[in-house]
Amino acid sequence: PDQLIYSDGQVFFTADDGISGEELWTSDGTTNGTSQVQDLNATSFGSNPNGLVSSGGALYFVANNGTNGAELWRVDPSSGNVSQLEINPGSSGSSISDPIDVGGILYFNGYHSTLGSSLYRITSNTAQPERVELTQGSSSHAYEMINVNGTLVFRASNGGNGYELWQIKPGESPSVIDIRPGYSGSFPSKLFNANGQLFFT
Repeated sequence: PDQLIYSDGQVFFTADDGISGEELWTSDGTTNGTSQVQDLNATSFGSNPNGLVSSGGALYFVANNGTNGAELWRVDPSSGNVSQLEINPGSSGSSISDPIDVGGILYFNGYHSTLGSSLYRITSNTAQPERVELTQGSSSHAYEMINVNGTLVFRASNGGNGYELWQIKPGESPSVIDIRPGYSGSFPSKLFNANGQLFFT
């Protein structure tokens, strides 16, 4: 078992039972209450779930069902329903990265063949991925996301400032923290939260 996480009264984890390959499992702490959530990839290779995050009363993870590539999935712990949230239609997958919960909102970076690599979010109101535009119709490459006192902070590029720090405060639109004005950017990295203060290089 690996990647254990608690969500809405249940423990979820990934495991290989020697038959289905690496898949998502759940447990209430008893033998009878431990079972595979769903065999997403019918082959023996498994769907290789990763990036497990609990957000807004649901469990989100990335998995490959062998047809759509690696995409985002959601489990409703109360009903057990499993659904795919496809960002990039087709078999290539959407290269989901940096999933994080901030105040009940799931943020992550995802790839779309037309829109490129961009920031997305899922709120409890829509329960569907919504692209967060830093520059209209352009890639933003949002990475190194971190929660600092309820504010999402991350590195991204809007095409005009280069790679800089960005923040999304509760109820507000994204804003850039422009450390190095101009197109070159400051390329912040190694974001770290220490007692509510953000450190980075």
